[in-house]
Amino acid sequence: MFPEMKMLVIKPTLKCNANCLGCTNRKQQHGAAMRERRQLSPEQWKTIIGDAAFLGTKELHISGGEPTFYENLADMIREGKKYGMHISMMSNGSGNGESYLRGLLEAGLDEICISLYSHQAEVHDKIRRSKNLWNKATETVRTLAKLGDEYPEFSLNTMSIIMKENFRTFDELIEFHRQLGTHGMTIAY
Repeated sequence: MFPEMKMLVIKPTLKCNANCLGCTNRKQQHGAAMRERRQLSPEQWKTIIGDAAFLGTKELHISGGEPTFYENLADMIREGKKYGMHISMMSNGSGNGESYLRGLLEAGLDEICISLYSHQAEVHDKIRRSKNLWNKATETVRTLAKLGDEYPEFSLNTMSIIMKENFRTFDELIEFHRQLGTHGMTIAY
């Protein structure tokens, strides 16, 4: 008899369009794979997801890098749903527009958590060390909030990390998350 596996956390790609202050561990752990741009094939991911389902997995969490850079993301979501898994994803919100996001929801994405580190674009982008990512992230959150009306079971959440760059205005950030129409907010420190 095999032990039951509750959740599978996967990183289909390590590519990312940000260079966040807090991602140094990821870069150290996965440096060689990131430099070589290695990633598993869709067939390998299907096998892994199927094996996890066999072991009892009911939750599939997709992160990265930035998972929306993985070209077969919708297929991966469908594969998890084929086994009745709850599919969640962590993203920086760089998004790919409404039709792409709708495709993820149609594939069966149950929950997404978008990282948003400030209510001010310049602070968020400084933490991300990437220009214009705040605009993309807030647009993605707004688009998903709007699409959520068509997908009532879908849960839109945001996540922030308390750090020296944003702690003085964290109350305003919490209010901003609420105004964007999210269902919940995770705070880390």
